[in-house]
Amino acid sequence: MILSIHSVSPGGEIALVAANVPYSNVQWNRAFSTCGTFQVELACDLPVEWPGRYIVTRDDRREVGVLEKVDSSEEAGGSPPVISGRFAESLFDRWKAGTGGASCRGATWRQAATEAMLAWHMGDLPPLKVGDGCQRASGSSYAIACDEGKSGMEAIYAATAANGAYPLVTYDRDADPGRLVLEIVEGLDRTRAQSERPFWLFSLAMGTANSISYSGDYSCACSEVLAHAERDGTGDDPGESATATVAVPGFEAASQWEQRAFEDVGSLIDDEDPITQEAVSQAGLLRSYDRMASLSIECADLAGGYADGWDLGDTVDVEMPSMGLSASQRVEECREVLKKEGGTVEAVLGNKRISRVRRALMGRR
Repeated sequence: MILSIHSVSPGGEIALVAANVPYSNVQWNRAFSTCGTFQVELACDLPVEWPGRYIVTRDDRREVGVLEKVDSSEEAGGSPPVISGRFAESLFDRWKAGTGGASCRGATWRQAATEAMLAWHMGDLPPLKVGDGCQRASGSSYAIACDEGKSGMEAIYAATAANGAYPLVTYDRDADPGRLVLEIVEGLDRTRAQSERPFWLFSLAMGTANSISYSGDYSCACSEVLAHAERDGTGDDPGESATATVAVPGFEAASQWEQRAFEDVGSLIDDEDPITQEAVSQAGLLRSYDRMASLSIECADLAGGYADGWDLGDTVDVEMPSMGLSASQRVEECREVLKKEGGTVEAVLGNKRISRVRRALMGRR
């Protein structure tokens, strides 16, 4: 693995400043529904001037790290510097929607997400290129909304995660020098229910994992959401209001207690659109994902297959005989640790984070 550091000028020019940087420990944490993080313990002095505007790349991974923090100390025996930060999707987090919020539109969610990535960032980024999975807008029937004061990153991840995909900002100095490339990556179905590609099963019996742990929190799980929205009128206009009861996806009466949640969904309906029962039902469905049970399955000490047999965002099978568990879940996080003596990979499966970000999405079809 080759680790490199590149400088980014205030005008957006990218320049390689340190290649093949020696390291003793690399932690590379990818996530499906939010921005990933990295941390590198160097095996040398800090090779760049700090503070500064830098991105970090690996030749064997497509993510781009934005250097945000440096820790170092001088003591007997030496203490190497540690650099860390978030991946380049965090650049959308530096932009916040102003008064009244913001929205980007397209004929599909993919087009709207592409336009959002091109628009919702500050002006000091390198040139952006539309890459794989992205599409420029050819219509305006689908909208992604970013609430006032919220970051573009949150809305972009919500839109992509709700459609089984995630945004990626990548950099290839050889293929596209000087430009960051925007992509939308879709997770693949690698379960036994499909036949297009080899399936992947995390199982101790199969030797594909040495440790599997399960957490299922049903304390806040609901059976229905009572969604409501209203808008004050002006003058002779009496205003608008509507209420709808929405069933929570995945609720099973045989194994769960019924429970109702109330949600004000007015902020999810565009000001230009009327408040109808259908619009309230759509918004209530989005909020209902927050009321699903939180499921998380952690698979540790994985025996191969990473980025080949399975990857971030893929849906895979997992078995846990002690729980009587056999399920298909999405890979929500990949945690990779590289050291001189080798590396380890852990995967987190489930819906714990995905359900919480869907509420930022409001599409119109």
